[in-house]
Amino acid sequence: MQNEGNIRALYRGLTPNIIGNSVSWALYFAWYGKIKDGLYAYHGSQKELSPLDYFVASGIAGKVVHTWDLLRHFRPVDS
Repeated sequence: MQNEGNIRALYRGLTPNIIGNSVSWALYFAWYGKIKDGLYAYHGSQKELSPLDYFVASGIAGKVVHTWDLLRHFRPVDS
């Protein structure tokens, strides 16, 4: 195995990774909250959301953030 450096090599890339994950999780929870608010409004006077509502809210929020993450890394190829 090639020598990659000392203990600092273990932390290489940690800061950008933390920043990127923090942004993704912040977007996820922002979307999750908005979708839950929309579901509360849709159901009207119902006091609690069903487990299916939470599942739908988390699934949609996850897809939105995943799509954003894919588009963020997309670089068109010059032809």
